[in-house]
Amino acid sequence: MRSKKSSLRCLISTALVAVLLGLFPTGMRAQNTGNSAPSGGGQSANNDAAKSPSDSPMQAGPGYIIGPGDVLSINVWRETEISQKLVVRPDGMITLPLVGDVTATGQTPEELALLVSKKLESILTNPQVQVIVAEVHSKFFVVVGNVTKPGQYSLTRPTTVIEAVSQAGGFRDFAKTSKMYVLHTENGKRVRIPFNYNKAVSGKTPAQDVEISSGDAIVVP
Repeated sequence: MRSKKSSLRCLISTALVAVLLGLFPTGMRAQNTGNSAPSGGGQSANNDAAKSPSDSPMQAGPGYIIGPGDVLSINVWRETEISQKLVVRPDGMITLPLVGDVTATGQTPEELALLVSKKLESILTNPQVQVIVAEVHSKFFVVVGNVTKPGQYSLTRPTTVIEAVSQAGGFRDFAKTSKMYVLHTENGKRVRIPFNYNKAVSGKTPAQDVEISSGDAIVVP
């Protein structure tokens, strides 16, 4: 009799464990455990955070001058057939339905929107156009050497040397910050401009922290 009661208790315990396992899935139990390993989603987020900003195209700021290779989102209100997402061709032009070729390079998004609006006035009544630079590819700078994230970065707004280094994640150990230099193109020639980061951030030579130009390379020995 005692043996039957023990067997019955074992069966009831097993059934209760099975029910509890069904109510609390394995993923939830692991989340609630203090020593559990990070979930796959957390690992993916960490990998994304470790990517360089240059891995993801950046949108342009106000006053940006459009150049070849930039991706433009052109939205015409209530005209989905005309609204387009286009890449500026090497010749600086884009082509829109009912409009044809339009020069995009050398203009701000606001100026290009006004130009497209004028071309549409003969077709539409009071056309409303918005131009957004969705991806910047025509303007960039490079940071190389002893920085955390060396590579090419989109030049989406006015940027100084110190700001560029910050975008590259700052310096690595043993970086010779007083012996940095900028490779800049001037009158078709590549020139080397010395840059002492220590003096610039201390305020001794603030004029050194100039705005960089597209194509500049910042070298950190």
